[in-house]
Amino acid sequence: MSAAPSNSETVIDAPPVWDEETIRTLNRHMRIRFRYLSSAVRQMTLLQCMDEVSPSRGVNALIEQVEKKLSL
Repeated sequence: MSAAPSNSETVIDAPPVWDEETIRTLNRHMRIRFRYLSSAVRQMTLLQCMDEVSPSRGVNALIEQVEKKLSL
């Protein structure tokens, strides 16, 4: 009879996260590229895109997603 592993033995890998330098760079890019939008709109869009795009896909994928959402 084998015992099932307990929850304390389970290892959960944390998802990758965007680093602060990348976020600052993207904020600067968005301020220049989308200066006609309010900072709240830019920030909310960036946060949404950060949730949608995995850091493993890279910064260019995140920029493309932001551009897609904000292009008029």
